[in-house]
Amino acid sequence: MSANKVVQRKLRPILDKLKIPRCGLHAFRHTHSSLLVEGGAPVSLKRNCGTPTLE
Repeated sequence: MSANKVVQRKLRPILDKLKIPRCGLHAFRHTHSSLLVEGGAPVSLKRNCGTPTLE
């Protein structure tokens, strides 16, 4: 199943039910990276998420 179909079939109904504004998977990727940094995760772990880092 393509990422687009996952968003349409799985993610959007969950967001709608929870009354969270709709967003795509990319937004979750950035949120995840931000939470890793705030939680003190090592930079190497953040790098594994595919997000470039400033060192």
